[in-house]
Amino acid sequence: MGIFNFSSSNPKDQNQAPLKISEPVLTSLGLTQDDIDSHNKNVVQQEAIKYGTSYYKEVAQEPDITSSPPVKLGPIALNTNTKNVTDLVDSLKSQIVQMEPVMPPEDFEKIKISLEGFAKGYGEAALEAKDWQTAIKALDNSTPDGIEKNTEVLTKLGQMFAADKETRISIASIIQERINDRSTKSSPINSQEPAQSLQTPISPLSQPKPTQTTPKPVQPVIDPLNVQQSNPTTPSPIISPTTTPIASLANEKLPGEITDSNGIILRPVPKMPNNLANLTS
Repeated sequence: MGIFNFSSSNPKDQNQAPLKISEPVLTSLGLTQDDIDSHNKNVVQQEAIKYGTSYYKEVAQEPDITSSPPVKLGPIALNTNTKNVTDLVDSLKSQIVQMEPVMPPEDFEKIKISLEGFAKGYGEAALEAKDWQTAIKALDNSTPDGIEKNTEVLTKLGQMFAADKETRISIASIIQERINDRSTKSSPINSQEPAQSLQTPISPLSQPKPTQTTPKPVQPVIDPLNVQQSNPTTPSPIISPTTTPIASLANEKLPGEITDSNGIILRPVPKMPNNLANLTS
C-alpha cells in the first residue's frame, strides 16, 4: 500500500474555502455552514469524477494494472494493488477502510468524498465503453446506497443490453451478489462472538418431580399346615388326635359316683369349700 501526501503540490487544495466559516460572516452573507460544506463537497467530487474518467481511459486496455500510477484521493495516493481493471475501485476502498482507525476524521472524510467521485467517473467511463462488470463494481461504490438504488444506471444497462438476455441476467446476478455481500459484512453476528445457546436452563424448582409409586402391601401367604409359625405371638393349641377333648368328660361318671334324676352328685359327697365349712362349724 502506497500513501503519498500531495497537499504541497496541489494548489487547489490550498485555495479551497476553509472547512468552517465564522457565524457572523455566514449571517451577513445569508449562508449557513451546510451551504459551505455542500459546496466544498461538490468541488471535491467534481474534480474526482473528472480524474476517475481519465484514469479509466488510461488503463482500460491494460491487461495488468499493477504497475499503473497511484490513484490520488484528496491528500493521499494509493497503489492499485490489483491486476484487473474491474477490481480497482474495490481495492481502493479496502485500503481506505484499513486506514480509517489511524487517520484524522477530517482527512478521512475528504478521502471518502474523493473515492466516491473517482468511482463515479471511473464507472461512467466503463459504462460508456460497455464494460458492464467494471461499471457495476465502480458505481456500487459511488454512493452509500449502492448501485441497486441508482435506477438511472440500471435503466441504462437494461437498454444497452436489451437484445442480450444472458448479459442482463448476469448483470442482475452480480448486483445481487454485492447486495448480499454488504448485508453479510454489516450483520451484527459477524462482529460478535458466537452466541451462546439460547436454550434456557430449567430451574430446579420448575423441574417435574418424579412420580412416586407407593408399593402395594404384600399379603403373606398363610400355610394352613404351619399356622403357628406365621403368628408366633398367638400360638394355636396343638390337639393330638388321640386325646379326648375336655368337654367330653362332663358326661362321664367317676368310679362309685351316684347321681339323682337331676344329675346332682350324691356319692361321693362333694367336698365343701373352706369358707362354708368354717360357717357350719
